[in-house]
Amino acid sequence: MLKEIMKNTIEYVNSFPKKERKSYGQFFTPIQTAEYMASLIRTESEKVKILDPGAGNGLLTAAVVEHLIARGTAREISVVLYENDKNIQSLLKKNIEIISSYCSQKQVKLFIKTQKENFIVDNQKYWEMQKSKGLFDIVISNPPYLKIRKEAAESVCMSEIVHGQPNMYFLFMAMAVKMLRTNGEFVFITPRSWTSGTYFKSFRSYFMDSMDIQRVHLFESRNSVFKGKEGHSDDILQETMITYGKKSKSQSRNIIIAISQNAQDLGKVKEIQVESGNCLPEGKEHYFVLPSDEEDLKVLNYMKKMPNTVEEAGFRFKTGQGVEFRNKEYIAWEKKESTIPLLHSCNVLEGRIVFPAQTEKPQYFVVKDESKKNVMENQNTVFLKRATAKEEKRRLQPALHLADAFAYKQFTAENHLNYLIKVGERISLCEVYGFYTLLSSDIWERYYRMLNGSTQVNSAELNTMPIPAKDVLQKIGKTAMREWKKQGDYFTRDNMLSSDEILRQCIG
Repeated sequence: MLKEIMKNTIEYVNSFPKKERKSYGQFFTPIQTAEYMASLIRTESEKVKILDPGAGNGLLTAAVVEHLIARGTAREISVVLYENDKNIQSLLKKNIEIISSYCSQKQVKLFIKTQKENFIVDNQKYWEMQKSKGLFDIVISNPPYLKIRKEAAESVCMSEIVHGQPNMYFLFMAMAVKMLRTNGEFVFITPRSWTSGTYFKSFRSYFMDSMDIQRVHLFESRNSVFKGKEGHSDDILQETMITYGKKSKSQSRNIIIAISQNAQDLGKVKEIQVESGNCLPEGKEHYFVLPSDEEDLKVLNYMKKMPNTVEEAGFRFKTGQGVEFRNKEYIAWEKKESTIPLLHSCNVLEGRIVFPAQTEKPQYFVVKDESKKNVMENQNTVFLKRATAKEEKRRLQPALHLADAFAYKQFTAENHLNYLIKVGERISLCEVYGFYTLLSSDIWERYYRMLNGSTQVNSAELNTMPIPAKDVLQKIGKTAMREWKKQGDYFTRDNMLSSDEILRQCIG
């Protein structure tokens, strides 16, 4: 059945340009992934009601139906499919006939209802209900991956969980949870981006309060998750995950995290069991930290020694104020009397700020009354690149900035840089060295990758990073200062202690 559905799908894919499908956020699930997602379902009920809110070609529904029948318990299956892409309606109809024929052969009653309406808008009244028993036993979905405007109808319908620019996929996740019965099963394949970041904060709060997350599957490869043996391929250049859980107000003690390279390796899955408290640390941000191996688990246990987050300790990372396209008239290529340095990511070089840099980027900013809001006073800080390439070894790329070593009293930082401040006072020299050591260590690098699966380094996540107590941070900084003074150079020197070695000396 699944191969026949995929054969029809490949014919459809070949007839519609990828660009046109992408405009709907449409990426088809390979057979192996669909079978794997369906295999997570545990219900043994004779009557089962399924929701597939982004039905596409109907493959996920087919996989669930096949799985339920193979378990031998289902006698009656009801399915509600939502799909409002007119281009795919004929393919979906053809594939529903295949599913119906399969159920008939297996002597299982099947009731299928296809909804051509917008899934979110069509269920707005249900979303607004304060109390609801839910309608479905299972919801399974590969939802559309599509950024939409805050003014879009879907955003307005679910405004309680919208902050900044929403993505359609997390609205689908939230609505699906709302429509599940208590203990109903939830299986979604989505980007990993919802697990952290300010834009998803309200959604995470709702989702974590409503779900018992029991299993997560991570794909190590960014660009082959939607590539199947069938020959069809859709590349998504961001980390992708499968989330399985049940609708519940309480969270299980442990979460299984499974890892495979891509969709073709689902028969070679590695698994680790993690205490849910390690994955879902307490805090207003509701971040979902995702370790992938035993080394990650060691880092999580190490981080438990830290008494505070960056923000709790009185520090804060901020994003550079200078947005180039909004300040074109103040950008200068040459030094003048009214200019100050304009620092970019390219000024971060081997752990320090180098100015001017050998670059094609403009290096100066014109100070006028109307542009003073972008100006920063020269003081000790640590800079971090906000964006890194996916092939780079490190996400955290800090640069030490010492006020005494900088010839300018003022400068501005472009918004592809993050920088550190201390609330209400200036950062001491040893604190700056301490933070640089933390951020250049493999321990903090590994923790950040668990926290954020993208190539963006966001100030919101940095501010939730655990750090040592004040006296320990200063001890780390003083040790680092001594190391730097040995040769006045960077920690790349063979005869200097690495950041991780300094942490082992000072923390253990």
